[in-house]
Amino acid sequence: MNSLVILTAWSIWKMRNRCVFYGRHPDTRLVLQEINEQANLWKLAGAKALGELLQGCGCGCLPFIRRVCNKKLTQAVDSAL
Repeated sequence: MNSLVILTAWSIWKMRNRCVFYGRHPDTRLVLQEINEQANLWKLAGAKALGELLQGCGCGCLPFIRRVCNKKLTQAVDSAL
């Protein structure tokens, strides 16, 4: 779970930097997509606990993201940006 917290914070920070330094607009879907992609890479690199979170659907996406209300999740990420 610690890996996921770090990965999420890092992805939000990178989006914030894109907004501040490159004038991009916050994009929650892009942040979530990056979290999924990076989580899969971290799993391949040996993040065992993160790999356990990814199991379930077989497609490699984070199952809990699908279970969370999209509106609440969008609001949480947007407020962090």
